[in-house]
Amino acid sequence: MVNAVGESVKERIINAAQSDPFRSVEEIARHVGTTQQYVRTILSESGYSLTRLRREYVKQMERRLGQAPPGPEPFVPSQGKLEIRQIAAPSLARLLNVPEDAPLFQASRAVKRGEALGLGQLVTALPMTLKPDCGELRELLPVTSPDLAPQKHWAVVVPAPKALQELLGLERAEPVFRLGTLWESQGSPAAVEFFWVPADGCVLTWHGQASGPTLEAYGEAAYR
Repeated sequence: MVNAVGESVKERIINAAQSDPFRSVEEIARHVGTTQQYVRTILSESGYSLTRLRREYVKQMERRLGQAPPGPEPFVPSQGKLEIRQIAAPSLARLLNVPEDAPLFQASRAVKRGEALGLGQLVTALPMTLKPDCGELRELLPVTSPDLAPQKHWAVVVPAPKALQELLGLERAEPVFRLGTLWESQGSPAAVEFFWVPADGCVLTWHGQASGPTLEAYGEAAYR
């Protein structure tokens, strides 16, 4: 079977898998207009694996995004509730312009941005106040929101750490976005904020050069 532009169903299946490997077999079948079994057969006969294509995509994203500041191994609090703990993280200490052996405080909590459920983290050398009902983790800092400004944003795609798999319902090594923001106050680094969210079904958008990354659903027609 060939469509109006001369593509066979086989070619459309392969193109769909390569262009967006995070689609499920069901989504590819619906997009192409065929059965799930036929999609599996074509991918298998052609030597394609969605898992392998996803890993290749992750590597490509890492190369495009370049070397980003590292993030701490995510600590998942009980039931996703707010918890603060002391950590040692030399790489983040350097980012915060404090001695590498300086004690850092890390606040962690399940966070929802739009329709995306993820894990939020805030790391700082400043003292934090526990506020379970805070809207943003930055409210835990001894600095008022108007005095905070983003100094740098970054995003990387990494395999889901084991600690996140249960919280977010992810399969082993499924890719996640790790969004990072370095916050400053009066010209000095104040905190590093991270947001971990499944990469499947999400797209990162930027609105203007000064804005940070925004998560939106990939299903929006504008991104198809």
